[in-house]
Amino acid sequence: MVGPFGFGHPIHKRIARVVWSIAGFYALGYFPTVWLKDPRPSMIAAAMGVIPFVIGARRIRQGVLRGAGLGLVAGLSLATGILNLARRVGPDVDWPRLQQAAWTYTLATALLCAAVGLVFSLLGRRRRTLIDRQWQRLPRRRR
Repeated sequence: MVGPFGFGHPIHKRIARVVWSIAGFYALGYFPTVWLKDPRPSMIAAAMGVIPFVIGARRIRQGVLRGAGLGLVAGLSLATGILNLARRVGPDVDWPRLQQAAWTYTLATALLCAAVGLVFSLLGRRRRTLIDRQWQRLPRRRR
C-alpha cells in the first residue's frame, strides 16, 4: 500500500518543481556573475526567468511573491558569486564595502524580480479576463 506521500503523489511533483526552480535560479545568479565578473547580466537573466513562473499566477499578490522569492534566491547566489570573486583577488579587498554591495545587489535583484512579477501577473490577469469575456460573447449551442 502506498502511503499518503507515496511515489507519484501530487505533492512530490510540486516539491520537485520548487527544488528545481530554486536550483535553476541559484545557478542563474551564480555562474554568470563568476564567469562574466559582473552581476548585472545575472540580474537581467533572473528578471527574464521569472516571467514563466508569474504569468500563470491566479492572483497578483501571488505573482509578486513568486517573483520576489525567486529573485531573492538569484540575488543571494549573485552575492555568493561576488564574494567568491573577491576571495580570488586576495586580502587587499575592502570587505565591508564589498559586503554592502553584495546585499545591495541581492535586494535589487529581489525587487526587480518582484516588479517583473507584478507587471506580468497584471498582464496575465488581463489576458484571462479578455478570454473569459470572449467566451461569454460566443453564442450558446442548442441541444
